Amino acid sequence: MYAHPIALLLLIPFCLFLGLAVYIARFVNHRPALFFVLCILSLAAITASSMFEQMSIDIDTMLWWVRLRFSGVALFPLFWLLLVLQKHLKPLVITGLSILPVITIVIVWTTPLHNLFFHSVDLLKSNNISAFAFKPGIWHQIFSIYILVSYVFGLIWCFSNRKAMPRSDRKGFLFLHLAMLFAVLPVALNLAGEQIFYGLDISSYVLTVTALVMIFALMRYEIFQISPVARMRLIESLKDPFIVLDMHNIVVDFNPGFEAIYNENLPKTPLAGCEAVLLYETLGLSAELCRQSWESPVDWEHMGRHFEIQTFPVTKGRRMHGLIHYFHDNTERKLYEQQLRMSLLRLEKLNDLSRVLSMWLGKGDMTKVTIETATELLDAVFGALFFLESGGLHERARCGIMKSEEQNSPIDVLLQEAAFEAITSASTITLRRPPYNVIAVPLNAEILHGQPGSLVFVKSEETEFSSFDTSLAESVARQLAVTVETARLYREVERRA
Repeated sequence: MYAHPIALLLLIPFCLFLGLAVYIARFVNHRPALFFVLCILSLAAITASSMFEQMSIDIDTMLWWVRLRFSGVALFPLFWLLLVLQKHLKPLVITGLSILPVITIVIVWTTPLHNLFFHSVDLLKSNNISAFAFKPGIWHQIFSIYILVSYVFGLIWCFSNRKAMPRSDRKGFLFLHLAMLFAVLPVALNLAGEQIFYGLDISSYVLTVTALVMIFALMRYEIFQISPVARMRLIESLKDPFIVLDMHNIVVDFNPGFEAIYNENLPKTPLAGCEAVLLYETLGLSAELCRQSWESPVDWEHMGRHFEIQTFPVTKGRRMHGLIHYFHDNTERKLYEQQLRMSLLRLEKLNDLSRVLSMWLGKGDMTKVTIETATELLDAVFGALFFLESGGLHERARCGIMKSEEQNSPIDVLLQEAAFEAITSASTITLRRPPYNVIAVPLNAEILHGQPGSLVFVKSEETEFSSFDTSLAESVARQLAVTVETARLYREVERRA
């Protein structure tokens, strides 16, 4: 290789691209920054391979660097399109965009077998600098057109979606498009048949302008700076939906949470640039209702979810530029409120049970009333009270199901099994026996002077006993044990009187 000064000039764009990649690599967790880094690295590979290509002294070495250069050229439009379509990328889209670049790379490295990329190659030398001359094949023409179409498509796409882009970023991305224009300009020259100018391939030298324009855009407009990147990541991670409208009630920004709600109603209609009035009508809201939420939140129920809509003005100085509608998801809070109301209702019933037990003290059979109230408290299908006596388990009361006339019926066996296990283990146990879920709570044997007992409750298989149900059943068992013993003492006193 011969290090010609003109060829070494390509170190300038290479170092610029490499420095840009290192600078932006700090933000690679932000997807647009990652695609931009890959795009810059492909340009750096093009300039480096072009430099070594011009320093080569034989055709074989030069051809190797040419293939590497065109591999970078093949990847450049792919990363550019990924950057442009960052918000609409899906695995199928990425796969589709990758097909043509991958095929091109394979064709470039196997071109001696089919000559689809080069028909013929030649080594030109001028002032001790080498230049690669070739007659382009059909695939070279196809891929050159693909590069130009990719750039034009990206330009049109960004222009049509400019309203969804933050205003502060629009000028910065405009300069990035200008930088990419200088990157695709050599491709247009190649299509026009102009490859070598004064014995020199200028395509890689033009990339110096691309690098300088990129640096200006990044530094002047702070693209990919940590503050907007962090803000964007925070916004996109919010579960609560929100939407930003401009002064003309046009949607200019939104987060994935709101996009998910929108896609449930109009999955094939683009959200960016949509009029707020039509959007609210689709979602069953009114624009006036949301404007009122500026002063006070508005409740909105949508597909089983509860939202509290708040509106915040977007101002700069004394001038208002738009509105932010924030949809706070209160679904869990509503659920907790409902559970709290149910818990309070159960506590009231538990107090009623205590009063019932006091009223029935020593006045007949109170166990049936106790079982009925406890079964209702637990939303159980049925319940039963067992005591372990010398002859075995004895059922004192049952609620919710009639005692089976069949000896040792499955339900009787299940109740006795659960009661016996709770008594022997002296702890609360739960059993899953399809189609039932069973909980058994032992009565305090010490309070009952050594007479063990157990409360058993049964729910259907679809409904499980929660931790609250367990605590409630244990509370009922404690109260029942105390009341049973108190009633026994009361009867003993009456007998001796």
